[in-house]
Amino acid sequence: MKTIPLAEAFKLLKEASSISIEGYITNPSLSDLTGVYENEFLYIGWKDKSNNYYTKFAEGNNLQVDISESRIYLNDIEGDKHEITIFTL
Repeated sequence: MKTIPLAEAFKLLKEASSISIEGYITNPSLSDLTGVYENEFLYIGWKDKSNNYYTKFAEGNNLQVDISESRIYLNDIEGDKHEITIFTL
């Protein structure tokens, strides 16, 4: 596993055709990076048969991002780390 700057991880997310989080395939909703610690640059929502889930990610929690193959690891605004698999065409 290696570590990359948030800007590189953001570029991977922008280029993704879809992502997987918690075993569900979905599309991320991205906002611009601003350099502001509290800026919520990523919103991910998914649902199972009976519940809707969502999580948000702020820049300050993810200045450096762990990456392994097609998986990145981001900390959400609650401090929970999520494995996100990036799919590209």
